[in-house]
Amino acid sequence: MAKNRRERKADINEPIKIFAAVAPPFEAVGLQEFQELTKSRYLAEMHAGGYSFVMSLAEVKHLQAHLKVPTRLLARLAEFRVRDFPKFYQKCSKIFWNDYLVEGQYELQVDCKKSRLNNEKRVADCFADALKTHFQAFQPRKQSRSYAHRIFLRINADQCSLSLDLSGEPLYKRSLHRKVYKASIRENLIYALLYPYKSAMMDKDFIDPCCGSASSAWEVLHWHKAMQREFAIDFLELAKSDRRFSKEELGIRDVHLNDHNPAALAVAKENLSDFARVHFHQEDVLTFMRQAPKRAFLFANLPYGKQVKLEPPLADWLKAFRCSDNLVVYKSENKANSQRLRFYNGGILVEAEKWEGSHESV
Repeated sequence: MAKNRRERKADINEPIKIFAAVAPPFEAVGLQEFQELTKSRYLAEMHAGGYSFVMSLAEVKHLQAHLKVPTRLLARLAEFRVRDFPKFYQKCSKIFWNDYLVEGQYELQVDCKKSRLNNEKRVADCFADALKTHFQAFQPRKQSRSYAHRIFLRINADQCSLSLDLSGEPLYKRSLHRKVYKASIRENLIYALLYPYKSAMMDKDFIDPCCGSASSAWEVLHWHKAMQREFAIDFLELAKSDRRFSKEELGIRDVHLNDHNPAALAVAKENLSDFARVHFHQEDVLTFMRQAPKRAFLFANLPYGKQVKLEPPLADWLKAFRCSDNLVVYKSENKANSQRLRFYNGGILVEAEKWEGSHESV
């Protein structure tokens, strides 16, 4: 009988292929962060939409809390060519799912393209049958807390990949205790934008004239700190690892945050209540910038949205930003011909522009 079969103990601490999903066009920045964080001890390869490397899950558990550019990390459990359901069933049932799933629970996302196996519902049903067979032979692993891991099943041009989500909530959700105000730019995008300018920010004030909920300042002040939150990988039973990863503090001076909206400023103050060198201002942007220190690094996510029109015109805003370094993000107005860095913040196409402070005051 299957219930009497002796359960084998698979070693899930062997090195495994990891894929770090990164929002385009920041794949190279994400790879740079990984290489600097790991001191280039691990080979990594860049792909469209992210980068991959090989590492034990025990080491990934410590690494993930320090990776600020990716959206999530995935463990590639299997990759194989498949053109029929019997082979697909066989391949899926041979994976030792008991190592990865708590009480056999999971959430499945299926994506099939350019393949003979293109019926996603039938693929999902076949996958469920394969796991049912596995758990008839091996008693599902139990823990004090239940958890349903997310599994990504992709079949493209008859090539199948099965990946286990190691992150849970997207990695741009840095802390469950941090509040976000509307129209905020995602934290991983802010980090990716600022990462190439680590040296430029050293020994300077940091300024955000449209701070909202202070996402930019949060990233700068927590630059070197590991994320304090729960990850999906925490629900795996892993061996302990002595490997530790760390980043250096940015070395900025004071932080000056401004927003004309008192509700947004209240959220910003709550988010950064633990930091003494943060100064809050409630002025219109042009007035604030006339008083701002010039030896500073400025980051501005200008107002945008379906119902928001930038007033005064963009050119007047840019003239006001006269710090030694300025990095500005704003809604894209020209999708075809822009030479600036373009990316999506949620579903909104935006542009980023960097320049040395040389504009005249307004």
